[in-house]
Amino acid sequence: MKTNTITWLILTLLLSVLGAPLIVHIIELFMAPSSRWISPESFTLIPNDDYLDALSKYYVGLSTGEEDTLAFVLVVAFAGLCVLLMLLWFDSKKEKPIAENSVLGNSQIIELPRLRSKMNDAWDGKGKPSSAGLVYGFENGHYLYDSKTPHQMVVARTGGGKSRYSMLETVHLGLEADCNLVISDLKNEIIELTGERAAEISNVVLFDLESPLNGNRYNPLDLVADYAEARDIANMQLAADKLAANLVPTEDKNPFFSNAARGLLAACFIAVATADIERSKKNMASVCAMIDEGTTGEGKDPSAAFKDFFRNLGPDHPAFSSVSEFLSGGETTAGKNVLSTAKVALRPFTSPSIRWMTAKSNPTLDDLINKRTTLYIHVLSREHPANCLLGCFFSQWWQRVQEIGNANGGAIPIKTNLILDEFGSFPKIPLASIVNLGRSYGVSWYGYLQSTTQLALYNRPGDGGAGAKEILANVGVKVALSLSEKADRDYFTELVGKRGVMTRSTSSQKSASNSSSTTSASERADDLIHPWEWLNFSPDIDGAIVVKSKETGVKNRNGVFRMPLVDATKTPAKQYFDLGSREHEKEKRIAYQAILKEKASKEDINDVDVWHIDFDSFMGEERTKEAIEEDEFSAWDMER
Repeated sequence: MKTNTITWLILTLLLSVLGAPLIVHIIELFMAPSSRWISPESFTLIPNDDYLDALSKYYVGLSTGEEDTLAFVLVVAFAGLCVLLMLLWFDSKKEKPIAENSVLGNSQIIELPRLRSKMNDAWDGKGKPSSAGLVYGFENGHYLYDSKTPHQMVVARTGGGKSRYSMLETVHLGLEADCNLVISDLKNEIIELTGERAAEISNVVLFDLESPLNGNRYNPLDLVADYAEARDIANMQLAADKLAANLVPTEDKNPFFSNAARGLLAACFIAVATADIERSKKNMASVCAMIDEGTTGEGKDPSAAFKDFFRNLGPDHPAFSSVSEFLSGGETTAGKNVLSTAKVALRPFTSPSIRWMTAKSNPTLDDLINKRTTLYIHVLSREHPANCLLGCFFSQWWQRVQEIGNANGGAIPIKTNLILDEFGSFPKIPLASIVNLGRSYGVSWYGYLQSTTQLALYNRPGDGGAGAKEILANVGVKVALSLSEKADRDYFTELVGKRGVMTRSTSSQKSASNSSSTTSASERADDLIHPWEWLNFSPDIDGAIVVKSKETGVKNRNGVFRMPLVDATKTPAKQYFDLGSREHEKEKRIAYQAILKEKASKEDINDVDVWHIDFDSFMGEERTKEAIEEDEFSAWDMER
């Protein structure tokens, strides 16, 4: 109240003092006969167009009595009334009165452009930016983002504008900030629009799970083989176990078969990686051949040759402990189920194109980390079998990031941003570890989610959603574009916060002698944005709601912001990536598709070097006895 009174007095004084000659002229004209209204003098408000001279003459005349004092009093009253009406109008625009210093909540949405630019990073697309981040706003020709917060996310329903309002701009900023980028896309749209420009300043790599020959190659067994050649047994076994875990999901109700199948696969990975064969044969195709050719024999136990091979390695071999559970199972139903589970896990690698892709790595994991690279990943739906490669890649990439970072003083040589769209299509990746440790290694996660419920994949049975909560707790910037899920609306309503609202009530009492009334005020907490209000939010009209948590060592940058958004064709990304109309971008995408198809036509899908094991050379005593008996029966049949 005190603030409003002071504001009213100051504005009234300014309007009265500065506007007196003009207002007096209007009042005199209003009080004059109507015939004067259309005279030439009525249109000459300020003689000689010199307002300062008019002010000086007016106040000199007021002091000497030449100007009417009553008129000046009327001027002050008129100015005060105008200011009062203006303040009341602004006050009416406020939905509810907010209780100052309320203990129930004092949240507010920051909408002033001056504060938005002051409390965020801004870049106009010219020159080299000093930092990178997830772009969540565009104002006065500048991208708005936060470089102080390592992990950030955007939540928007399908078609909610993630690519056009944020992702393309984030790629632009990251490329010019000299960061390595790992970008996922369900439709290959991002590489088709940005790949040509990215290739001018970095090495462009594409992992295309839908059409592998369009892109580069990635062999998940390479990391295991690298450790084997370095005689790093501990890390070799760890890499083999992680690779197996990414291929065989854990069964919650009965984990025996999944755990045993993981052990079986890990043993195969180690056996191939440690074999005395050419490096080109240490690939997933050789693992598939090992299991297929060693478990389809004749006799009582079709997998006897496979078991003999591992028994021949001996208990001192690194693969033996992993496969021992399967070896002890015998020709039982359980043993068959374990083998079947392992074969199902390897089925994606039997596809000719995936078989080609995983036969070798080009480039290596270390190249992706140590060299200036923009990696695009064409993801598929979560249910697609080939998507298991995403889990394998990110697990191994993160393992190497930590090792290279630790050997490089605690951080990798080039800061890397994971710009991951369509996160709901991803299998489980080491996201919890990335958001916990990524800051120190120079890795940032910028996740684009259709709903926060997609993070439920990281929960464990009975943990009450602790996995997803841990990830969300480490994400310092959360952006809402368009929310369709009730869980998201409730979550962001809680994030935005509450405000204390004053309510007044009047009660009256009447008696035979007199009557009285009392007025009371009370305070209640109210959501700053109610859950149902999110349903009407549209990014192109309402912008984005950005909730920034307070970061350690960073002052005056946290809060809730409403950020203006515009399409990428109205930002510096338009010229940078040569964006334009729908037809122009369609032609641009078709042209890039032609480049990828030309590259695929030059590849040989049969360029796969496979190790075929001579299982007969590892024939055990039991199988030798069976073979002798078969020969004897054959000889007896011939004599007859």
